[in-house]
Amino acid sequence: MDNIGSIKNTGRTKSGGEHSLDSAKTALNELLSRQDMETPPMAEGDPVRSIPVETAGDSFEESLDDRSVDPDFLVGLGLKKEVAPATFVPADGESNVPAPLSAEDDAVPERTAEAPLKKGSKEQGSIEQSSTEPVIRIRNLSKIFVLGREKVKALAGVSLDIYKNEIVCLLGTSGSGKSTLLNMMAGLEKPTKGSITIYGQRVDLMSERKLAMFRQKTMGFVFQAYNLLPNLNAIDNVSMPLMFSGVKRRVRNAQAKKMLKMCGLGKRMRHKPTQMSGGQQQRVGIARAFVGRPKIVFADEPTGNLDTRTTIEIMEMMVSMARENHQTLVIVTHDVEIAAYADRIYHIIDGEISSVEDNSKKQISVGSEEAAEIVRAAESV
Repeated sequence: MDNIGSIKNTGRTKSGGEHSLDSAKTALNELLSRQDMETPPMAEGDPVRSIPVETAGDSFEESLDDRSVDPDFLVGLGLKKEVAPATFVPADGESNVPAPLSAEDDAVPERTAEAPLKKGSKEQGSIEQSSTEPVIRIRNLSKIFVLGREKVKALAGVSLDIYKNEIVCLLGTSGSGKSTLLNMMAGLEKPTKGSITIYGQRVDLMSERKLAMFRQKTMGFVFQAYNLLPNLNAIDNVSMPLMFSGVKRRVRNAQAKKMLKMCGLGKRMRHKPTQMSGGQQQRVGIARAFVGRPKIVFADEPTGNLDTRTTIEIMEMMVSMARENHQTLVIVTHDVEIAAYADRIYHIIDGEISSVEDNSKKQISVGSEEAAEIVRAAESV
């Protein structure tokens, strides 16, 4: 789609403060949904498409005036589906619409405490949980992409459960399907087959508009590439999810400042991303993900661009926040040292869960000597 409509604010209230934020949010979500449906997949080397948003006043912030909003930034807020790098097609003989689940598909795997894991098991069910029902439930999930004339099966019949307050790691090498699985959980991509249920809601069956609202209320995101808006300072980047939730400017800025201080950026609040190091930018990304107290935080290779010392600092920060706020944290990584912080580790190979590891009794604790030893070993090389 060559031209995307703009959203214009048309008036102020007598208080001089807030426009109708609900109508603006509705218009933005409709705009994003239209772009998702009409925009073809990006080919390698294509310029990044941006969504122009014309603003005036407080409801979308004067700092966004006459600037373009990169789709990656909207993904970071949980408002926009990522553009897939390859065209999605159903498998031979299958429909684009997910098939209805059979009784066998929908069955909850039996869970017994400390039951031995079978090699190649695709289902969670071996570790005792404090919560009876999973907050994320995946059954027989498959995803097929087309690259040129070749069909690539990114996921092959994955089933798993993730429970409230758990820290879970999807561990695998590049191309194993771990990031595709996370994108499916977050509703950023549709499956070829299977179901994804989060807090009782079938995410795979939601419209783009409903998905955007569901992500905004339920999920936070931390990405390897940070996905910060370069023209905004740290406060504005962190407070953005609260703005879309209708929080008044004074309140959201106060919450953003508090979160930035917790992330060790008290002296960097007015800095823009280009004025910060990679580690500092990722701290801003973490603050943005956690500021709205989402029930679930997804982190896709959150330390991939960072050195070892900063990696440990970032991991301990995310784990501490998730534990303190009783949130579920799902981390995608190729790094076994990152996986060591998780309660449960799913090993993913060629789009399948090859094994499930109970790491709850041997995980690295925040501030532990083990973490310090990892840093010392890396810096001594």
